[in-house]
Amino acid sequence: MSDSIPVEINGHRFKITWRDVVHMGVILFAFIGGYATFKSQIDNNSRAIAELFKRVDMAQAQRESMDSSGTRRSHEIDAMQQQMLDGHERAIREVNDKLNNIMPKVDKIDANVLWLMGRQLEGKK
Repeated sequence: MSDSIPVEINGHRFKITWRDVVHMGVILFAFIGGYATFKSQIDNNSRAIAELFKRVDMAQAQRESMDSSGTRRSHEIDAMQQQMLDGHERAIREVNDKLNNIMPKVDKIDANVLWLMGRQLEGKK
């Protein structure tokens, strides 16, 4: 019994051995495995994209609810808050004016205290 199978295609004669059959089987198995891997990766990517769209929709809904009830309204100032802000600004301005008025007096007191300390140290010598 011969180990090869003669095949004729378009007048060309080929001899196919068991080694060729095993080789074609391995190549066919590799193509099927590659296809399955590629198909699995595509399925994983499409699931991830669908999940991403769900999360984007959820975030959009949450952002819209926050805008309607919270974040934009929290930046709006009503009349009472504006009066409080104006009062605080007025009080801060008054304190700054008072400090600016007494600073020359504080500098003069500081100079006098330093002079007195210097006199006292001279007296101890």
